[in-house]
Parts: sequence; structure tokens; C-alpha cells
Amino acid sequence: MRGLFVANRGIISELLSSYEAKGGSRHSYEKQRELAGATPRRINLKRRRGAIERDLPALLTAVASSVRAGVDPLKAICDAEEYFPADSPFITEIKLFKQRISEGEDEFETIEGFFADDDHGDVELFKRCIILSRRHGSSLADPLHRIVKVVRQRQSFKRKTRAALAMHRMSAVGIALCAALIAVMQVVMNAKGVALAFQKPAGIALLSVGGALIASGVGWMLSMGREERL
Repeated sequence: MRGLFVANRGIISELLSSYEAKGGSRHSYEKQRELAGATPRRINLKRRRGAIERDLPALLTAVASSVRAGVDPLKAICDAEEYFPADSPFITEIKLFKQRISEGEDEFETIEGFFADDDHGDVELFKRCIILSRRHGSSLADPLHRIVKVVRQRQSFKRKTRAALAMHRMSAVGIALCAALIAVMQVVMNAKGVALAFQKPAGIALLSVGGALIASGVGWMLSMGREERL
């Protein structure tokens, strides 16, 4: 194990240095996006993230297939623009990518600038694969195909999780509606008893405690079923 770590120490150091360099160059990438009319921080970030997750498998598949056919990865990214709809964030990012390539910017800085201000884990994994491949001459097609498989499995898991959370919230709402229906039935069928309960301090206290317990339980169930950033 120690020998494996020593053998790959250079690659690990390059990964750490690339992450440190990324933080210093992010400000310049954001300026380029503002000049190009792309302001992801000013629009619905949840919608943008959903669009990235939707279109990322298409980019990975296109680049992996092109690399397997012998095309340079950077050219494959530049040529992948035609695979996306007009409202995809990949259109703007690929245009900026091609612009930096044509201006002669360092290829590693150009790769780091691809979705530099989104911090999407799958995009970062994609960029790390390209950087390691270009620095060490390793094959890129197989890792990209594996990333596509992982991304699709993760998206399937997210959809199933969201569906389960939606059912959980519907159950909480159903419990609240049943409690309200029971209260209405009690008022309709036993109005005198309910009125008598409200006339007694003990009845008011018990009804208040019961209502508070029901409200807190439904609120707790809804908070447990809240969608977090998966």
C-alpha cells in the first residue's frame, strides 16, 4: 500500500495543485462569463444545476466516443455544441471554451475554466480525467464511459429518492387532512360535547395539547421529507 502511494505521489500532488490554482483563477472566469452574457449567479441556480445534470451524460458520451475514434479531447469538447438544445448551459460554456482555445490560453487553465463557477462534482470529475490524461498520456475513453455509467446511476437514484420523499410529504399532508376531518366530524356529530369541552379549562388544555401535537408531528414529517441537495 505504501509503495502504491509513493508511486502515485506525483499524480496526487498535481491534483492538489490544480485544485489550489482553480480558486485563484475563478474570478477571471466569472468576468469572462459576464462579458459573454452568461450570469449563472443571477438566474435560477436550481434550474441551471438541473440542466447541467440533464445534459452532462450527452457531453460525456460524445467526448468518449470521439476520443475512442482518435479525436483530440479538446476538439471533441468544441465539437459537442451541436448535441445540446439552445437553452443548455453547455452551449455558453463550450463557446467560452473555444474562445479561450483560439486565444492561445494554456490548455490546463482552459479545462479548469470549464464550468469553473458551478462546483458541480460530476463536471469536476470529468475535468480531472481530461487533465490527468493529457499530462500522463493515459487512455481517456474508458474512464469517460465509466463516468457516464456512474452519472446515470446517480441520477436514477436521485429520481427514486425524490419520488420517495414526495410520497412521504403526501403522507404527512394526508395525516393532517384526516385529523382535520375527524375534528369536523366531532363538531358536526357532537356539537354539544365540543362546546362543553371548550367551557372547561381541562378540556381547553387537552384540545390545545392535542392540536399542538398533531401540528408538530405533521411539521416534523414535512421537515424530514424536505429535499436536500442530493
